[in-house]
Amino acid sequence: MLFMNESEIRNACRLHTNDSILSAATEFLRDFMDEVNGHSDGWAHWARPLRAAANLMTLIQRRQEPTYDAFQQALKTIRAFYTRHGTRAGMTFPSVKGNDPCSQKQQQSASQPSPNTEHRSNSNPNPTLPLF
Repeated sequence: MLFMNESEIRNACRLHTNDSILSAATEFLRDFMDEVNGHSDGWAHWARPLRAAANLMTLIQRRQEPTYDAFQQALKTIRAFYTRHGTRAGMTFPSVKGNDPCSQKQQQSASQPSPNTEHRSNSNPNPTLPLF
């Protein structure tokens, strides 16, 4: 089984600050490790979270560039761990700091007005009724 110790995880966080997906993956793994450390004998001694994080550790240590979908896929086993064991141990699921590149494009396009939209200086108090 693949294993990253605490110093390897913290080094990976420093190493991957410029890559959005790897940065999110390593920060999530670090936060998950801290949760495990706070609710057990330690990261190295509780096998269940290590097995749950194996896909994420593999994703981080691969030499090829990961996709956002691969990152989300790696989180599934950790979510399953939380469903079965983590919440019972009092752990909280770490926040995922990375954003889906597809949703970022959708948010940018939604925030920019379409070229056919007419902007008026006076606002309509009832947007369902047209202004004449």
